[in-house]
Amino acid sequence: MKKIINILRDYAMIILFIVMVLGVAYFSALNEKMTASQANYINANSQILNDLSNK
Repeated sequence: MKKIINILRDYAMIILFIVMVLGVAYFSALNEKMTASQANYINANSQILNDLSNK
């Protein structure tokens, strides 16, 4: 019985590590998406300002 618990504990650490890595990858991808949309927003605003100042 103790052997099974030890094996499960070892696998729990591995699974936890994998979940953490996947979570970090997921959040960094989300962050990249957000910053990309913010950059698009800023570019659109600067374009509008340029158009207004050129008139």
